[in-house]
Formats: sequence, structure tokens, C-alpha cells
Amino acid sequence: MSIRNTSNFLSDQVRYYAQVRSSNLSFLQFQASTGLKHSRSSDDPLAAQRLFSLKRTTNKLDSDKVVMDETEHTLNLSVSNLTEAHQVTRAAQRIGLDARQADPDELSVLANEVDHLLGRLVSLGNSTDGGRYQYSGQTDKVIPFVKNPNGDLPPYIYNGSQRSFEVDVSENVRIESLKNGSEVFGSTNRATSVYIGSTGAKPGPGTDNAADQGTLQVTHTATNYIGGSGVAAGTDSAARDTIIGAVGTHNLTIVDQSGTGTSGTIQLNGGLEYPWNASDVNLRIEGPTGEVVYVDTQNITAGFNGDIDLTADGTISTDGGSTTTPIDFSNNQIISNSTDQTVTNVDSSEITRVGTESIEYQGTSDLFSALVQLRDDLRNTRGLVGDEWDEAIIRRDGDIERHATQILDVVGEQSVSLESIVALRDRNRAYNLEVSQIIDDVENADLTDVVLQLQQEQNLLEYTYATSSTILSQNILDYLR
Repeated sequence: MSIRNTSNFLSDQVRYYAQVRSSNLSFLQFQASTGLKHSRSSDDPLAAQRLFSLKRTTNKLDSDKVVMDETEHTLNLSVSNLTEAHQVTRAAQRIGLDARQADPDELSVLANEVDHLLGRLVSLGNSTDGGRYQYSGQTDKVIPFVKNPNGDLPPYIYNGSQRSFEVDVSENVRIESLKNGSEVFGSTNRATSVYIGSTGAKPGPGTDNAADQGTLQVTHTATNYIGGSGVAAGTDSAARDTIIGAVGTHNLTIVDQSGTGTSGTIQLNGGLEYPWNASDVNLRIEGPTGEVVYVDTQNITAGFNGDIDLTADGTISTDGGSTTTPIDFSNNQIISNSTDQTVTNVDSSEITRVGTESIEYQGTSDLFSALVQLRDDLRNTRGLVGDEWDEAIIRRDGDIERHATQILDVVGEQSVSLESIVALRDRNRAYNLEVSQIIDDVENADLTDVVLQLQQEQNLLEYTYATSSTILSQNILDYLR
């Protein structure tokens, strides 16, 4: 049986092909006017999914670039500040060098210059970038260096975080942008402490935890005389004797010139001979280096001529006498400070006299303390004399040199970070360009191809209309035929 094409069928076919051509033309016109391949994600779900992933990548790259730019700015500012801080340290060292060759009346002027440098340094340590403190670490809203309310060393207390602030500048790449200020201006290079004084105290082999500078106070408590000479401690002995020592450290030489124990001579440690008689209850005897004992000669043994040993007990303290420790003449006594809860290890085996020792806890002073100590030594607030003062200035120079090197190390670290950011940003830019080109290929239409397809679809549409006109114009006879 033959199938005839009815007029309705032909009309439906014509309308269908006309709609196809019109739809294609409309889509191509959209591409030509917008430059996009698709108007909806549903037009090509796979392409839409790929575009979403690619654009998320470019957004991340753009976000990373913003972080890199901000971090680069922060690091550049920090390098600039630390370079100036390094210049401050060099200026302080030059002042110390000049001081060793200066006249006494010039030292106060040099001390004032150091004070000015200290002010510059504090300003640099508390510098900000966009409201964030550069050297407060993770607590970037907290001022890092605040003045010590006690007026003691250290002059400024670090108030920031002990951890530096890190930022993710790229995937799996973290960079320190805001440094922990104690790493920049602080100190962790403890060395053997230095004692300045004449008591005979020395640093013990243990590790101190006190910092900056301190004072060791050596005090006499009792003098005891060994042997049968009959000499005894005078009435002022406990309070005014200046000797300290175990057996064999000090000795008295007694000569009974009367033979009856009523008069003679007495000397301390081979010093001047002092006359004595049986009525002396508080005779002052001075040794060859200024050491002093007070003796009672009422009961000198008749006919005694010779040397006798003595022991002189005492205490040591690092908190001004608030707490004291009996001297045991060992090579390491642990002395606690009740004020700041620190400990100092003292070799007391060679302590021979009372007095005070100025202690310098080497390698523990932060940069602010180092400048204050230089200033105070220029003013000689500790009353150092001769070589003591000169050696103290040399040690100040060593402290400041250590900090100058430490600052340069931080500048080097941050310079390396800056180089890393430049390299990352170049890689970021190249990758972003590559991804953008892929997005362009996936998302944007080829206008040349679109124009050619438009012309082709236009021709096909016109052909469809022409063909349909011919087909639909047939009459019943043409159909029957």
C-alpha cells in the first residue's frame, strides 16, 4: 500500500524545519551579540561545570594576589623600619667608642644622645601598618613594648604574642608577616655572668635565669677565732667586721710583749701591727688591703706568741637583703630573689670580704636594655673606676653588636620572604593567564565561525521558505496526478 503525503503533513514539516532554522538563527544571533557560547548552564552542563571550576581557580588566584600585595607592603615597611633600627645600633656603638676617648664633661652629652636613640628605637618597635602593630606577632592590635612601671631593667616590657603572625599567600605557602617582637629586639644568647666588685664572689657553674643586671650583697654575721690565744670578737665585730672566709682565709698574729697577757701587738693578715692591752674590748684592726676586724683582747693567754686562724661567716643576697643565704664557701650556691623569683648561681668559695658585686647577666639584655645600660654607664651610675668602667663600655658595645647582627638576620629572613612573594606572584600571574585563556575558549564564541554559521542558517531558512512555498502551492490536480 502506498503512503500519500497529505497537505497537513507537509505543512507540519515546513513549520518544523522553519522553526529549527529560526531557533538556530536566534542562538547564533545571541552568540554574535554577547560573545558567549551559551545563555544557560543547561545548554551545556559539562562546559558549565568546567567553567565553574576554572572561575573558582581564577578567584582564588586573584585573592592570593591581594594577600601577596598586602604582605609585600607589610614586609617592605618592616625591612625599612629594621634597617633604621640597625642604623640606631651602629650610632650607639659609635657613641660608645667616642666615650672611651672623651673628656669626663663630654660623657653626659653622649649619654643624652643615647637617650634620644632609645626613643627612636621604641618608636620603631611600636610601629604600625594599617592599624596593626608590626612587632606584636599574633596579637597585632596590642602595643608590643610598654614602659616598665617599676622603672627597672628591662626599661620596656614585651606585651605581644610569642608567636609571629603568618599568612597563607598561596596554597601550602605560609609567610611570617608580623614578627614576634621578642625575636627582633629581645635576647636568648645567655653567656657567663660578669661580677664587678672586690668581695671574691664569682659566677657559679649553674645556669642563672635572672636577666640584665643585678647586685650581689655580701654581709658579715660572725667572726670566730680558733686556738688558745684567748682573743675574741669585739663588741662591734658582728656589725662592722669586713672579712669573710673559711679556715685559712684570714689569720691574726698576736705577740704578748708583757709575757703576762696584759699588752702586746696584733696584726691582721700580715698588715700593720696594732698595740693592744687587757682593757681593749673593741679594738679595730685593719689588714693590708683594707679588711677590718674588731677584737676583744681582755683574755689573751699569757705568753702567747703566734698566728691563729679564724673563720668569718656571712650571708649573700640578690634582693637587697630581703632574703639572705648563709655562705657555705662552695663552688655553686643557688641564690633566690624574692622580688622577681629569679635565681643566681654563685661560686662563694673565694669570698673574702663584705661588699656588693654588680652582676651583669651577659647575653640576656634586650636592645632597649642594652642602650639604657650604655647610657647609665656613660653617666657612671654604678661608680665604676678605671678599667672597670672601660671594660663595661666594651661589654655594652658587644651587647649592641649582638643585637645589630640579630636585626640583620631578621632583615635577611624578610628579604627572602619578599623574593618568594615576587616569584609566587609571577607564577600566579602566568597561571591566571593560562586559566583565563581556557575560560575564554570554553565560554566565548568564535565570532568568525558564528558569522559563517549565521549566513549558512539564513540561507537554509530562505531555502526552507522557498521549498515550502512551492510544495504548499500545489493544487488538487497536481496532488492526484
